[in-house]
Amino acid sequence: MLIIILIILFDILAYAFYGVDKKRAKNGEWRIPERVLLLLSVPGGVGALLGMYGFRHKTKKTRFLVVAWTFGLLQIIPVVVYVVLFFLMMSHGFGEGVESLSLEDIRSFFKALE
Repeated sequence: MLIIILIILFDILAYAFYGVDKKRAKNGEWRIPERVLLLLSVPGGVGALLGMYGFRHKTKKTRFLVVAWTFGLLQIIPVVVYVVLFFLMMSHGFGEGVESLSLEDIRSFFKALE
């Protein structure tokens, strides 16, 4: 649970930093260094993506796109797999939910699909 909270906090932080940097860029003020934005994109990939596209900031820079999309997808894919697995298992009567499943439950679920 702590990991999820930290990821969400980094997403919020990354989003905010992209917004602040965009505002500073418009106003001709001191900018947040690119390496800081890139480093925040590692643990906060989803927030970085939302910030990039929400503020239309750094969307034409290849390294920002690669880093943000890579780590954003690394955050999104496990959530999608969890949700899909949860609904598949529940619809087939396995377990009380994914969090209570054992590895044996998952194996027997996939054997039942064969």
